[in-house]
Amino acid sequence: MAKLKQKEVILSVTIFVIIAYVICFAAFALIPEQAASLSRNLFHGLATEIVTLTISSFIIGLISWLIISIIGTALFVWIYNKFSR
Repeated sequence: MAKLKQKEVILSVTIFVIIAYVICFAAFALIPEQAASLSRNLFHGLATEIVTLTISSFIIGLISWLIISIIGTALFVWIYNKFSR
């Protein structure tokens, strides 16, 4: 099995997460009731409230998801490469 290149995989996943986050944030900003309803249906009734979105909440959320995606992907690549020996 070929090993995954950590830098390339982390970059790819992080770009995907950024795009998904921006689309999700835009949906909640433009059509909050429909986005909340869709979110409740996708996540089996998770309490999704309609909140006021701000630039600071966008930036904090974006930074949080960037950190989560980088750490999570790095861990995934490390585990994959350990098993691919």
